[in-house]
Amino acid sequence: VTAHFGNWEMIQAALNLNGIKLTSVAQTQKNKGANKFITWARNKTKTPIIFKNVSIKSMFRSLETGYLGLASDQYAGKTGVNVNFFGKTTSTPKGAAIFHIKTGLPILVGFCKLQPDFTYSISFQQLKINDLSENIEEASRSINQAFSSILENAIKQNPEQYFWFHRKWR
Repeated sequence: VTAHFGNWEMIQAALNLNGIKLTSVAQTQKNKGANKFITWARNKTKTPIIFKNVSIKSMFRSLETGYLGLASDQYAGKTGVNVNFFGKTTSTPKGAAIFHIKTGLPILVGFCKLQPDFTYSISFQQLKINDLSENIEEASRSINQAFSSILENAIKQNPEQYFWFHRKWR
């Protein structure tokens, strides 16, 4: 999982251009020009994309040959799970948590930060998940809270790298 922090698009490109298959889940942009450009750029870097609301089976299939990337900092409304983010309750997507619960595969949190010399640093850490509830909703909440806490700490260290224009708290 990643977030709209640093240059998240560079993670996909760097991995795929170096032979590590990462398929990302993306949403079609409402702005047709922006969508055309982003799709073109992803195609140039051999980044396979699964568009949101497409078959979940295709997401599971991508895990057979590589990794699945999700940006999990969007506001998810009624379909998400509530977590604390900067002292306020907000809804986050359950996707990565559900994949972990159903597959047992680890969740890696990755960020691509712009460095002072204008290079990028990509880092990953395994999300530490202990003593999950057997209740899927509660387990999802725990997983998403752990991710939100990591993201919050990254933003505190480099607030200029968080790129989010939508209302996170509603």
